Amino acid sequence: METWTDRPDIILNYSGVCYESGLADLCPGTCLIDFSSLEGTNCYVDPDSYASMRSTLMGNGHGGIHWIDTGDYHYATKLFLEKIEQPFALLLLDHHPDMQCPAFPVLSCGSWLRDSLDELPFLMHAAIVGIAGDLAGECEGFPGRTSVFAEQQSFNGIDDVAIERIASCIPEGLPLYISIDKDVFSEEYARTDWDQGCMSLDFCMELIEKASMGREILGIDICGAITISKGASDTDFSINNETDRKLLHFLREKMV
Repeated sequence: METWTDRPDIILNYSGVCYESGLADLCPGTCLIDFSSLEGTNCYVDPDSYASMRSTLMGNGHGGIHWIDTGDYHYATKLFLEKIEQPFALLLLDHHPDMQCPAFPVLSCGSWLRDSLDELPFLMHAAIVGIAGDLAGECEGFPGRTSVFAEQQSFNGIDDVAIERIASCIPEGLPLYISIDKDVFSEEYARTDWDQGCMSLDFCMELIEKASMGREILGIDICGAITISKGASDTDFSINNETDRKLLHFLREKMV
């Protein structure tokens, strides 16, 4: 396996799944940053712990590929979005919109996108792709700044019409940040600790190819996994590793 040292790629460790699954070995040369000792980070994040994460990542930019543990820690995407100081668009592939109005006034894995749209002036538009249809109502409140595409069975192949429709909704001229939660994939391509969608890996890669055409990619993050403590099997790890490996090579080529 090649050692890639010319990209500022990062693994954020919270649960230890990067060791259990072998992700740390899959990405030699990637900087592994350990947040496992921080209190209050699972799903809802303690403000002091979030401040500590921000401080630790101060020397890291928004570029490169960032591996963000399981979906319980997807709020860490906001740590990288905060670093972007030019107008940009977000492409989010996720089975959940992460646009909940929080029950508590703290950042969470279910509210980080709403918080980002509220707080980050350079986030001009978010295209949200692959969510469960019954969650579309959570995306209200930002007219003109979000485009929502609920999952369809055609996402389980390569649907050129759907890909064109999604890509064309992203305002022209804006660079792109991409966030992928692997729970958007069917269980053929990923195993996570959240309910999953029906997207194929080919659809995901074709969509990114189309959406990024002629745009600068500012950064990419990937989350979604299952830990041994939640019942992960060797088969689960094998399926996730194969998808991670394919995404890694595809996305690194896109970053270049």
